[in-house]
Amino acid sequence: MLFHSLSFNDKLAGNPIDYTLDNVFDWVDEIGLQSEQIALYCTTFAESIKVHLPKAENDEASEGKKAPLKKEAKK
Repeated sequence: MLFHSLSFNDKLAGNPIDYTLDNVFDWVDEIGLQSEQIALYCTTFAESIKVHLPKAENDEASEGKKAPLKKEAKK
């Protein structure tokens, strides 16, 4: 996915795609999966998908806090 994201962005910008899938694999190996660049890519990708999902009525993330639990009456 990373290669296709990079190459599609370069294609839209009119930039030459002068790297291969193997080059991207090597780059990720060099910087590591825990690098800031990969973390930013994953976060940005997840957010790009999340904006297209419907929000649930009781979605904690959309509310910013948990709804309080209600006590049930003893029987």
